[in-house]
Amino acid sequence: RTGEGRAPEPATPATELVAFVLREGWSVAWRGPQHWQRPDGPEVPAGVSYLPLLSQGGVLGVLFLDVGPDRLLTPLERQVVDSLANLAGIALHREHLVRRDAEARAVVEADRLKTALLSMVSHDFRSPLTSIKATVTGLLSDGEPLDSATLRELLEGADHEVDRLNRMVENVLALSRLEAGAWQPQIEITSLDELVGAALDGFSAADNQRLSVVRRGEAEVAVDPVQMVQVLRNLLQNALKYSPVDRPVELVIQAERRRLRFEVLDRGPGLPPGEEQRVFEPFYRAAHHRETADSGVGLGLAVSRGLVEAHGGHLTAANRDGGGALFRGELPLGSG
Repeated sequence: RTGEGRAPEPATPATELVAFVLREGWSVAWRGPQHWQRPDGPEVPAGVSYLPLLSQGGVLGVLFLDVGPDRLLTPLERQVVDSLANLAGIALHREHLVRRDAEARAVVEADRLKTALLSMVSHDFRSPLTSIKATVTGLLSDGEPLDSATLRELLEGADHEVDRLNRMVENVLALSRLEAGAWQPQIEITSLDELVGAALDGFSAADNQRLSVVRRGEAEVAVDPVQMVQVLRNLLQNALKYSPVDRPVELVIQAERRRLRFEVLDRGPGLPPGEEQRVFEPFYRAAHHRETADSGVGLGLAVSRGLVEAHGGHLTAANRDGGGALFRGELPLGSG
């Protein structure tokens, strides 16, 4: 033994030798400025050495070397081993820094999402709830009885707000399940007409009048119908939200050659240049785009891309010639 430090007991097994190197930062059965070795050395087999992998922050690991009892390393070979140990220490230190940086960024991102979620709950959820509350309060008031037309209009408005609130909750839950890997597609044979019809059922009569649908190709597809309905509904909802009320929103969907392709096209303000991919980030909203009162929560596009990718496909966004946005998706059809 040379230098300061506490040596392991004579009968130390290999695991305790490793613990000693990690604790003290010394080598065992190796020559160096900080090195421990018993003169008779029966506890450490011949040809076996333990070298600390050092960094600025201390000992990050141990290099175990076994060259055999009859092998003697040359000075050059020892220099190579020392260099490898140094490089391994540097690599471990770098990996440690990268991991810490990733953890720090994850904390920042989690804090950002938490703040966005709280903002969403306090603002976006409050809007439909306020409307529903106003409708119910009006119906319960002791004032002049409402005629049937007014009553129906109020109830339809409340029903629309409930659907809107339900879509928000569905997207929050869907994103949570996707990020946890807990929502895998359940593939089954589904009628393409029924798939599109289910997506359109969630919209009002006025919204459906603005929608133009073109279906092509095979009559049946093998997808997860629940997930694909949510994909189409989110994309259509987004297009309706940004488009002028006098301009149509188009859905073109076709199934052929075991591929499902669909496009949702609008004539709204389009996408901010250079941010075509950011629109798929959770809670993202273009700051300079005017939204209608139906603001949503900024999760629909993120959920849609996640569901399409869960099917093994991709979803992209681009600006249209003449104004507006185009969302294009493509995915392989399962076997059912």
